[in-house]
Amino acid sequence: MTDNRTITRTEYTEPGRTHQRPDGRGAASLTAALLAFLLTPVLVIFPFAGFVPVALAATGVVLGWRATRRTATGVARTGFVLSMIVLCVSVAAAALWIFFVVNPSIAQYGELHDAVSNIFSS
Repeated sequence: MTDNRTITRTEYTEPGRTHQRPDGRGAASLTAALLAFLLTPVLVIFPFAGFVPVALAATGVVLGWRATRRTATGVARTGFVLSMIVLCVSVAAAALWIFFVVNPSIAQYGELHDAVSNIFSS
């Protein structure tokens, strides 16, 4: 005996949200977050190139947010969250680098210290 019932697959969508196919923003967000994570040590080694991981993480946040609002897939959410974490870590690494490396360097040179003091006092 064979049963000729058809099984239909229904996909769950949140109320008020239509289901749309992912357009690649979530994957791009995840890729940007991973690249930013891998490039964060560059901030410590080459401080002049330290903006690269921050820019990649910020791009990942924007792409992840837009993808999450559109499709709400796991890849989009993962890219958004990971980009936020990497952005915070990159900014914290930059702040620590400024506090522990740049500040003592400025304090050693009297003329440079006076110039920086004049900039912030005006």
